[in-house]
Amino acid sequence: MSLKSFKRKHAHEFAEKLLNDVEPATVNRSLAVLKNMLGFAVDKEYLIANPLARFKLLPEEQKPTRILSLEEYWRLIEMSRRSGCGRLRDSIGETAIRKSEGIRLTWSLIGFHQRLLTVERSKNRKPRYIPLSEFALQTLASLPGLDGCPSVFVRFENGTPWHSFQGPFNRAKEKAGLGWVEIS
Repeated sequence: MSLKSFKRKHAHEFAEKLLNDVEPATVNRSLAVLKNMLGFAVDKEYLIANPLARFKLLPEEQKPTRILSLEEYWRLIEMSRRSGCGRLRDSIGETAIRKSEGIRLTWSLIGFHQRLLTVERSKNRKPRYIPLSEFALQTLASLPGLDGCPSVFVRFENGTPWHSFQGPFNRAKEKAGLGWVEIS
């Protein structure tokens, strides 16, 4: 389809087709990309007007935020320790680093004497420096460093770096009876 022949009805058809496979929030993100691309075409004078200007997005289900009780929190802590991902979870929770940043963390990025953790490339592609609490320092210092392995978080059973701890965390939250808990 040529750019100039694109109409609002095509966006509606696109959204309906996507809804067969994905949630409304995902459809809305796709429509937002399309709308921005058409806006770019207007800026570059390929189009006179954006056919998706004021295009209404699909309603999205708003899930209420649920906070763990203290008892639930400690149950989850205990089960994740048993799953082998507890120290990674502790470090992420204490430093507020993202999961992906924790998984990529290497020993060279931890300044124990400076009490500082460096995230080399954060979400905005810039380094970020995080002060380390006493608990974070103790947690990180308690991790075994393996010769020849720069990764901080390794699997106990075979010494390989974690690439994802979603599986162990999901098992831990199920064992704790907290299947509804999500991490981002």
